[in-house]
Order: sequence, then structure tokens, then C-alpha cells
Amino acid sequence: MEIPVYLRVLWYYRLAVVGAAVFAVVVALVAHFDLKDGSLQYRGDREYSAAVTVLLGGGPASAFAAATPVVEREQGVTAAQTEDLSATAAVYAYLVSGEGVRSQVADREGPLGERESIGAVRRTSQPSRTEENPGRMSLPVLTIIGTSLDPARAVDLSRTAASVFLDEVAQQQDADGIPADARVTLTVTDEGDAVPGPLGTVALPIGATGVAAFALAILAIFAMHGLRLKRRGAAATVPRPADAAGVEDFAALEDEVAAALEHAR
Repeated sequence: MEIPVYLRVLWYYRLAVVGAAVFAVVVALVAHFDLKDGSLQYRGDREYSAAVTVLLGGGPASAFAAATPVVEREQGVTAAQTEDLSATAAVYAYLVSGEGVRSQVADREGPLGERESIGAVRRTSQPSRTEENPGRMSLPVLTIIGTSLDPARAVDLSRTAASVFLDEVAQQQDADGIPADARVTLTVTDEGDAVPGPLGTVALPIGATGVAAFALAILAIFAMHGLRLKRRGAAATVPRPADAAGVEDFAALEDEVAAALEHAR
């Protein structure tokens, strides 16, 4: 099987191809990143998210008790049923993501932009993991998340949403007349800082810049090779010194023949 010409050309200029790859990486980094405080920071728009973690509790069950205390009840009186707080956390996640909380946050922090959002999720994994890859646990833990292109605003959105929701739950419990010992308690366990989103959302323009720079460098290699071939072809058509001497001898011979014919007349 014959190797294509362009592959042979690239193999001949393999060092230049390696240089083209390095050039493409450098161009992509320079075009999309800035060097700040000794680290590369993406220059374009990047989403940031901040999370507030809320623990659900209340009732006879306690996260710090090894067993639920025995409660004596009168005969004929049905025992109170304990709610599954992990399921309650899932319901609360929908409430936080709803229009009611979102509108109150907008009143305090200003209207939400196109790439800003407020949401919540019930935790299913350890604190060090994210819910992008959910775990198998059902925890009575709610994470309220604010997202924005501005890290400071992402923090404000998450904390304001948590405050609004906690107030809303307390008001609803008061309105329903729920006794204190039967209420769901909400305890904020952590208020996280803004975390940059994954580069997957910005990898396309970075990759496109690198590919374009690499393609231009490869085209330059082919252009250089073509110019080299033209120069080699032009050099092959120039008469050598020996050929030039032969031409001069032939011209002298023509002069001698012409002179002989003139003398014969």
C-alpha cells in the first residue's frame, strides 16, 4: 500500500509538525487565559456556583441519638407517625426552585440574568462529592445553590435563597399551628464559597482556536514544501557551465561556416 504524498511530506517535516502542535497549544492558552497569581485563569465568561447546606431535623428522631425514645401512649390512641425527612428534603428542593422563592430573591438581589439561577437538590452522597454523579444514600440534607457569572453574586444568591426559604418554612409552620415538637427544623451547616464550573462549557472555543492554529501551521508547512519544489525545479532549468560552453562553441562554428561561404563567392 502506497503512502499518500501528504503523509510523506508531514513525516519529512515531522519536527515542524511537533512545533505546530506546540504553537497551537500556546495560541489557545494566550487567546483564552490570563496568568494571575501564578495560575491560569479563563478570560471568557465562566459560571460560578455557591451552595448552602441545610440539615433537616425535628421530632423524636435525632441525628445525635442512637435510639428513638419509647413513648407511652393511651389505649385507643394512634401513635404519631414520623415523616421521612429525606423525602421531605426532596420536596423542599422543588419549593426552593419554584417561582415563590425566586421572586423574593429577585426583590432583594435584583432580577436574575440569563445565566443566573437558583435551585436546590437533596444530597445523596458524601460532602466531598457533587450531585453530578449521584450516590445511593437518601439523606435529610438539602443543598441550596446559586449560579452566576459573578462569583460574589453566586454567593449572594445562594445565601439569600436559603434565608428566604427558612423564613418561608417558619411562617408556614406558624400559619398551620404546628407544635414546636412536631416541626421540621432547618439548620444551616455550611455556607460555601463560589466554585467555578467545569471547563466543559468553554472547551469548544478553546479547542477550536487550537485546531485553527494547528491547521494554519500545517498549511504553512505545505506552502514551504511547495516553494522548495519550485526553487528546485527552477534550478534544474538553468544551463550548467559545460552547457554554456557548448553553446558558445556552436555559435563560433556557425560564424566559421558563414565566413567560408562568403569566401567561396
